[in-house]
Amino acid sequence: MSLPNFENAPGPPPVETDYEAIEEMAHHGFTIPEICEVLELDIFWFTNETSKSYKAYRKGFLQSQLELRQRIFIDAKHGSSPAQTLAAKILDAAEFELKNR
Repeated sequence: MSLPNFENAPGPPPVETDYEAIEEMAHHGFTIPEICEVLELDIFWFTNETSKSYKAYRKGFLQSQLELRQRIFIDAKHGSSPAQTLAAKILDAAEFELKNR
């Protein structure tokens, strides 16, 4: 992702940006545009992967993924065929990514 053009910035990010709210909403599957609408933020502040807003969003999203995957692996260990299939796909994707680094 490219760095934003600060000449066109809508102003500095709000000092009182609620990064915990961004993280929580991302954790529950809200998209960046939805979070911006609810919290009245400009989407510009999510365009840079190093911004606090983007990092909070990514953290919440990944925490949700962690919880989901934990449940999948627990269910797979207990014999759930659909969970075993999903677990195998997750591991295959991780292995593929690791090999292609």
